[in-house]
Amino acid sequence: MKSTIILLLALNLVAGPQQETTEFIRSRSEMLTAGMNVQIGEEVLHCRKMLPEFYQNHQFVIMWTPALRQQLVTMLGRVADEGLNPNDYHLRTIASYQANPENPVRKAELDLLLTDAFLLYASHFLNGKVNPETIGGEWKAVRREGNAREVLNKALEKQDIIGTLEALAPS
Repeated sequence: MKSTIILLLALNLVAGPQQETTEFIRSRSEMLTAGMNVQIGEEVLHCRKMLPEFYQNHQFVIMWTPALRQQLVTMLGRVADEGLNPNDYHLRTIASYQANPENPVRKAELDLLLTDAFLLYASHFLNGKVNPETIGGEWKAVRREGNAREVLNKALEKQDIIGTLEALAPS
């Protein structure tokens, strides 16, 4: 009996923070789905449709392990080489949040930022960052087929963020 009570208490301690992160991710996903702005620190989440769909398909759990986080941070550190601005992908905020991800809410916020950054980065490579219709002139972009959410699922499944994103770069 005593060991059962201890086991239940231990399970509750583990489930508590995990449930808190799941509920935080769920609530922010629902806000995005409802068309509300979601801000984490100074950062606004951009992927209003893909991000909630991604988390709903994964039961709103934390998706980014420390190794996967580091791979994405490495890639985001290189975006300037592609002519992109690292700050568009929450790099500075992600770096500061990585320093202390143990608080359940902060861990959930970090996960949301990482997912948003990946989805936005992949979308920019798949669809372009600038809408060619707004540029005018005779400039034409060849848009590639692809879904950033599917790309993220593949990257997480393969545990290869760097290789997956590198494969999206124009040749």
